Amino acid sequence: MEGMQMSKAMKTMGVAAAVLLVPVVLMAAKAKLVSGDLALLKGQTAIEVEFDYAGMTVGGKGTPEAQWLADEVAKRNGKKAGSGDAFQATWVSSRTELYAPRFLEELNKELAKGGAKAMLGAGAAKYTLIVRTMQVEPGATIGFNTQAWATLEVRLVETAKKDVALAAIGIEKIRPAS
Repeated sequence: MEGMQMSKAMKTMGVAAAVLLVPVVLMAAKAKLVSGDLALLKGQTAIEVEFDYAGMTVGGKGTPEAQWLADEVAKRNGKKAGSGDAFQATWVSSRTELYAPRFLEELNKELAKGGAKAMLGAGAAKYTLIVRTMQVEPGATIGFNTQAWATLEVRLVETAKKDVALAAIGIEKIRPAS
């Protein structure tokens, strides 16, 4: 969203939505409130966050992660024994060691302005944000650069009733902040 459109969209979605979406905008993503109302977050001091990678696809062709990872491991192990296995371990551990902390860091920069904090294992938080990674492009440098990105679906739910989405946000091709 650009200029006036961004301003109008933020006002329409309410203050809580603006606070929630600012980190996404800073990372050059296209975020859209798909349904619901994020104003429910106003006045909350703690927000639980969960990350979900089930059904994730990889690359522009949308290859299922399990297939893509098996192919990548085989290719790398074929070039150098064990390198594919090491890549797989890094690929999986990056979720908890790199991506989730960075997402929370950016989100919390904005939530802190309203006195709230998003965290894993918040326990007593009334609301939970479920961040589902739909598709990723891992990026590459092979004579030219392919920039990494991810498409996310974020659902706001009551922590006690996670099966009912109170709001949903679609985030297209979120890129790492530079």
